[in-house]
Amino acid sequence: MARMSGADLAVQISTDGTTFTSLGCFRRFNLNATKDMYDSTCASDANKTYKPGKSDFAVNGEFVFDDAAIGVFTAAEGTSAVTLRFIPNDTVTNANWKGSFWVDYTLDAPYDGIVTGTINARADGAVTRSTTT
Repeated sequence: MARMSGADLAVQISTDGTTFTSLGCFRRFNLNATKDMYDSTCASDANKTYKPGKSDFAVNGEFVFDDAAIGVFTAAEGTSAVTLRFIPNDTVTNANWKGSFWVDYTLDAPYDGIVTGTINARADGAVTRSTTT
């Protein structure tokens, strides 16, 4: 496994689940895989104990606004979840996370800077981690 920068990260969208295209000009993304944890501690236990519940997966990311790249807006304004793929560095590794997501976005338009946006994506089902694209 190689160490890498996020300089060549990619956020991609697919309409058929196999062919992916760029979702836009992304600067960063954060993947967050969590699992519900239920306290199963009994009074006689020396330490707390837990049992796992359902898994959850969320992604947030920052992009540079480009009115020619409308994928983020189309994904967020649609009435169904979209297939997304997140690649930390597409020139060094094929590691990626893929799944069906519901997307929201926010735009930030400062008078003294570049217009950027953020996405928040919540998984709609399983997200798979793979080493092949």
